[in-house]
Amino acid sequence: MLKRFTLNIIFLLSIILMPWWVSVLFGVFLIFHIEGYYEVIVAGFVLDYMYSAPTEIFYNFQFVYTLIFLFFFGISVPLKKVLRGYHK
Repeated sequence: MLKRFTLNIIFLLSIILMPWWVSVLFGVFLIFHIEGYYEVIVAGFVLDYMYSAPTEIFYNFQFVYTLIFLFFFGISVPLKKVLRGYHK
């Protein structure tokens, strides 16, 4: 419990203090490192609020970071079951 809380605080600080790409990489790491790390989806909304703007590249879709974290969270659940050495 304390480990998860501490990692949440560190992740929030990385969103505020670090560049966006560091926070995204750290979020993906946490998704695969911690079982059921759904807090990353909320962090995706925070990243979108802070850094995102509607652009033509994404057809004026503004929630790109949330979509990225949802994608990685969605593939992490079945992938963790398949990977050798990941038993929790």
